Amino acid sequence: MTTGKVTIQNDTGLHARPGNEFVTFIKTLQNCKIEIENEAGKRVNASSLLKVLSLGVKKDSVLTIYCDGENEQENLKKIEDFLANLKD
Repeated sequence: MTTGKVTIQNDTGLHARPGNEFVTFIKTLQNCKIEIENEAGKRVNASSLLKVLSLGVKKDSVLTIYCDGENEQENLKKIEDFLANLKD
């Protein structure tokens, strides 16, 4: 299992539209279980929009990303890049 941290930079966090883009992107990363955790310690499956939205991710929130499976390091880097460039 590989873990990493990322700070959400977009002004509105992971509300419905960017949250959906994130979940859609996560579903393209096959053979790797991906979970995200908010600063309060709530950890959810990153491929579920409702679970991602339940984290209440806002601007400047720090998420911990967990990748378990094939291509963990590569997938973690892709996720970090995706979140760093996420738009509202």
